[in-house]
Amino acid sequence: MFAVYQAMPAQRQNTLLHDLRWPAAGAFLGNALWAAYTQLYGLSFVSVLIITLTLTCLIIAYHALSNATVSKTEWWCAYLPLSALAAWLTVATTVNIAASLRYHGVEGGAAASGIGAAVIVIAGLIAATVLVRGRGNLPYAAVFLWALAAIFAAGGQAAGPIAVATGVAAILVISGLVAGYRRRVYASSSITG
Repeated sequence: MFAVYQAMPAQRQNTLLHDLRWPAAGAFLGNALWAAYTQLYGLSFVSVLIITLTLTCLIIAYHALSNATVSKTEWWCAYLPLSALAAWLTVATTVNIAASLRYHGVEGGAAASGIGAAVIVIAGLIAATVLVRGRGNLPYAAVFLWALAAIFAAGGQAAGPIAVATGVAAILVISGLVAGYRRRVYASSSITG
């Protein structure tokens, strides 16, 4: 949707889309490279580099979106898909790092579930910070919560620390969403008032 929308002749002078084009292109290229690489070589150190660079591109796009006033069409065609992808890759990057460590023989042993839980809480803190700075980005929060539900389904039922960590991370994400939304409302009222 974003690719078609931003390529339309009527959008050539759109400053928001101008700011998003290169970061979005980098993110889409990174996704394609990551998918191709992992099919051939698995989740290794190189896949971590690729996904981290992809996430960096999305963070740049997210920042541009957070500081813009978007139209309804821009919301559906740019804000929603790029925010959702940024959230997904925030979680996927942490999962890719953990898988890469296993691939290279770095195991947590008996502490693995505790280490995993700590990583989940750290990811929740990162997401909460992103949401506060992004002024309450609902698509980002929704996708991040969905990813936490998937993590819980995959490991939370077997490991108590993972279950607790996904709950803590969910509370952090919801708190960040609310605080970010309040920040947006305050900024809007100070401009008009």
